[in-house]
Amino acid sequence: MRDRQTQCGRRFLWATILGVGLLLTMTACSGKEPASQPSDGTLADGEYRVEVELTGGSGRATVESPALLTVRDGSLTASVVWSSDSYDYMVVGDETYFPVNETGNSTFEIPVAALDEDIRVTADTTAMGAPHEIEYTLTFFRMDLCRRIRQRISR
Repeated sequence: MRDRQTQCGRRFLWATILGVGLLLTMTACSGKEPASQPSDGTLADGEYRVEVELTGGSGRATVESPALLTVRDGSLTASVVWSSDSYDYMVVGDETYFPVNETGNSTFEIPVAALDEDIRVTADTTAMGAPHEIEYTLTFFRMDLCRRIRQRISR
């Protein structure tokens, strides 16, 4: 009987912790959209912080998120900061891009054709000794993480 009470107590504790965490997430995510984003969905010229997701590779590499997205005359350029300083070039489409920094983690400025769509890239790393090209997918999200969480919760 005592084991059963302990088990129920643990379940209650975990359910309470989960509920409080969800409540805090929803409270933290209750802010409004940035005023600089027009209601028609286009982005005005300027700099934005957008969530980015990286998939592919071995799963060990990451990129900094949120990433800096620059909009200039309708063109979108993202600053991709890798978790390593061993990336020496990236290929996006038919173009090759080189790091914009000489020290620190490898940082690239790459074009973004559209938000919320997968971008297939190849990144060359020398972390394993000999250079290796690795295929990744980057997705830059129009909506921030809080909105994506709220959208998933409401489904």
